Amino acid sequence: MRNDSAVLDPMLELRNGTQDLHCRIETSTHFSVLMQEQVTLGDYLQALELLSRFYADKESQLIAGITHYFSAFNYIPRQPLLNHDLRKLGIAKDDKPGEFTTAVPSKSEILGLLYVVEGSALGGQIITRHLAQKLGKQISEAMRFYTLDGKMPPDHWTKVKCLFRESLNDREEIAQTVFSAREAFNCLLI
Repeated sequence: MRNDSAVLDPMLELRNGTQDLHCRIETSTHFSVLMQEQVTLGDYLQALELLSRFYADKESQLIAGITHYFSAFNYIPRQPLLNHDLRKLGIAKDDKPGEFTTAVPSKSEILGLLYVVEGSALGGQIITRHLAQKLGKQISEAMRFYTLDGKMPPDHWTKVKCLFRESLNDREEIAQTVFSAREAFNCLLI
């Protein structure tokens, strides 16, 4: 049963609790260059390699947690898409998933990581249009990660928001989820 349901909006709390890190990613990291007028193929490649390291470290635990807590949620694995794009750009990657041998993270840890991953998919739609315009044919066969290989249904973000609103029951869970989302954002701020 939800406590404080009349006053709590988990998505608003997550957005407010991570806004400073979200702004840092948009303005001062390897990802901000992707939206610049003079973006290069090297910039794109560097961003994909950074993302590949992030997903190599995090995706297996994310999938384990989604399977454990939210088995009906349709998560699209990102690492194979990144590996495809990197191979198309001349960087050899295999599709073997990372090993995950510890206990499944808490529900709040999974939701924090999922917030960052699924939120970045929204930003990816804007980045995709810009990169296609600026880099065109250079990356035309290396855009599966940012387009999610065309597999994201139009109502996906609505389903993500519903998952959060249904899964976060009180202020403590929301605070733990915000903390986990901040940790995931910090992993991208290298």
